[in-house]
Amino acid sequence: MRAISLEGKLIDEYLRKIKFYVDELASVGVSVRHEEYVDALLEGLQSNYAPMISVIESKKRMPSIGEIKALLYGHETRLVRYNKET
Repeated sequence: MRAISLEGKLIDEYLRKIKFYVDELASVGVSVRHEEYVDALLEGLQSNYAPMISVIESKKRMPSIGEIKALLYGHETRLVRYNKET
């Protein structure tokens, strides 16, 4: 899971790929802890996601996967909008 990178992918494809591996591991009896899942999600992000990584890591309570996905989708939308403007 940790070898997966966002590079060249949309955030949706990236998130689905990591979820696929989490589900595959679960199907063979290997449970992925929430913290490991979050670490894998954050590790593969590019530097333009650094602000979101900081937000996620600064939370007192580890956000749910749903909350993290919402932050990442929102950030991707802003990046796309910004790139169209420049």
